[in-house]
Amino acid sequence: MEDLDHLRKQIDEIDEALVKLFLKRMEIVCRVADYKMKNGMEVLVRSREEQIINRYTKNIEEEAVKSQLREFLQELMRISRKVQTEKINEKLHSIPHNHTSEVK
Repeated sequence: MEDLDHLRKQIDEIDEALVKLFLKRMEIVCRVADYKMKNGMEVLVRSREEQIINRYTKNIEEEAVKSQLREFLQELMRISRKVQTEKINEKLHSIPHNHTSEVK
């Protein structure tokens, strides 16, 4: 039987890698938000999200694990959409309004 401390150490190492990857993903998500804003694109592209989820779940045979992975990816994408929306809104509110049509 494996030692619980050893198992927890393995989980900690995986979590550390996940955190690094998450932070890297969020940096790229912000760049995607900039691109989408500049090109007048919507934040949510449902077909792309489904394509990504299907790509990573299609070869998983165990239905419980497939469902868990689907849930994980959906939550990751929900967070990414939220970050994109916040980034776009922040940029939109920081743009100075041009008041050149003053009445004299």
